[in-house]
Order: sequence, then structure tokens, then C-alpha cells
Amino acid sequence: MKASRLYSAILAVAITFGSVSATAQITFTFTQLDPPGSVSTEADDINAQGQIIGFFFDAAGREHGWLFQDGSFTQVDFPGASATRTVNINNSSVITGSFLDAAGVQHGLVGPADQFTQFDVPGSTSTNGDGRFLRAARGGTK
Repeated sequence: MKASRLYSAILAVAITFGSVSATAQITFTFTQLDPPGSVSTEADDINAQGQIIGFFFDAAGREHGWLFQDGSFTQVDFPGASATRTVNINNSSVITGSFLDAAGVQHGLVGPADQFTQFDVPGSTSTNGDGRFLRAARGGTK
């Protein structure tokens, strides 16, 4: 009689946990994002329209921003920059990030991919805009 109760208890536990694990399964789909010419890629943000923003390094070690929308990539670089890093995009398709000018000074950038505007925190030696807040270096400190 004890063995019968033990088997019944084991069966009840197996049914309970078996049905819980069956309903807890979640399936994910992953998409590899490799902009043309990239050797190292980072995706940083996605908006409600499914636009994805990030940056990559090319074979020469140069950093470029990229935008993925409607199944294709667009390289987005600040005009004249030696490096561009795009890290946020909002639901109005406004991108934020930073770039290095020819002298190696870091500036913030904001705007749609085809109309970036430079911004700098007054009195700073370096501005990095990541969309949520601005970071500025004053005299080498952050």
C-alpha cells in the first residue's frame, strides 16, 4: 500500500511539472546583422518601427555608424568625421551618438541619418551624446 501511494505521488508530481514546463517554452528568432564591409559590429538600439542603429569597424579599423531598416543597411557617417558612433534611435527616427573630427576631438551628433547636427557641451573638451544623457569631459575628467 505504501508503494502504491508513493507511485501515485511521483506520478502527480511528474504530471504537474511536465505540464508547467510544456507551457513555459518560448521560441526566439535571431537575425545576424553584418553591415557590408564590417569586421566587428555592434547593434545598440531599435525603435517601434523596427529601425536598428549601431556602429561597426571596417578592415582598416575605421568606425562607422549604420542604420538597418526595411531589410537593408545604410552607412551613416558624420560629414568629414574620422570616426562615427551611432547608438540611439527614437520613434521619430532621430539618431544620437558621437564622432571624432579630423583633430581627434569627440563631438555629439543628433538628427536623422541624412541631416546630422553637431553639438558640444559648452566648456567641454569632449562631448558624447548617447540619447539618454550627455557626457562631457572637462579638463580630462568625466
